[in-house]
Amino acid sequence: MISDLTIIKIGGSAVTDKTSPEGKARPEELERIAEEISGYDRPLIIVHGAGSYGHTYAKKYGLDKGFDAEGVMVTHDSVRQLNDLVVSALRKHGIRAMPLNPFAFAVCENGRISSFLTDQITLMLENGLVPVLHGDVAMDSERGACIISGDQSLPYLAKALRAKRAGLGSAADGVLDGDGKVIPRITPETFGRFARYIGSSAGTDVTGGMLGKVKEILDLADSTGIDACIFNANEPGNYRRYLEGEDIGTIISRCWKDGRKKTGQEKWRPEKQDRKGWRNGKTGPEGMTERKNRTGKNDRTEKRTGKKDWTEIILIWDIY
Repeated sequence: MISDLTIIKIGGSAVTDKTSPEGKARPEELERIAEEISGYDRPLIIVHGAGSYGHTYAKKYGLDKGFDAEGVMVTHDSVRQLNDLVVSALRKHGIRAMPLNPFAFAVCENGRISSFLTDQITLMLENGLVPVLHGDVAMDSERGACIISGDQSLPYLAKALRAKRAGLGSAADGVLDGDGKVIPRITPETFGRFARYIGSSAGTDVTGGMLGKVKEILDLADSTGIDACIFNANEPGNYRRYLEGEDIGTIISRCWKDGRKKTGQEKWRPEKQDRKGWRNGKTGPEGMTERKNRTGKNDRTEKRTGKKDWTEIILIWDIY
């Protein structure tokens, strides 16, 4: 297992023009983001969206619905072009970036990842390389082919490699409410209240836009205790701020019912599928118990059971 692993996502809408009828990059944004990431010296995986290099062709050939041989070839060749641009920008700023095309090692079943080889990624990380993955076409045992988005592959990798942190950068300041203001925190309990405000992408997107992203990360948070941080990738300095440990934008988490943030004194040990209640007849979040922290105040923490603990993660994101 790689210790202190961070996974970040560069949204396709942040580095491409998603309204373009064909692949069109935003090179100035690529350069800026690469420079902000360049100072980070711990294990890192980068996933970037396909933007107009992928969604346009995927929709044209109906790859979100089934197999089309020409569509698979055209779409994959296009997203590889964007991957080359991203890797080149990262290397220009001293990052040991290596391209990885998910088409070569991922298989899906009815649109969901069923197999995703990670041995190569682990070896790359152990040797100081930075794997750079992207939204891609994948072979599908039910449909023939499908789109494997970065929003799906990022949480899969976070679980499989037990990342410490992960983050998603998008084209918006976070998840926005009906007044266009950032929603500070979304949990499985509050999602229904905000779902009607969470819209689709401004450009062509066959993977569900912002709503699809929130659902993917909510599932991650609910099943593992991982926190997600969604912020504006186009805001200068945001990637640097995130990598320095700052929470910005919208946090998506499996959080306490009273909405309190972690103070740093309580110890989180999230478990998968723990659905027991509280001790002493007290009610509270699922799988949680109450204890005293160092200040003498009651804090809530997961019940310890001896099962393997999940590492705390934070996340950022966007398209594909």
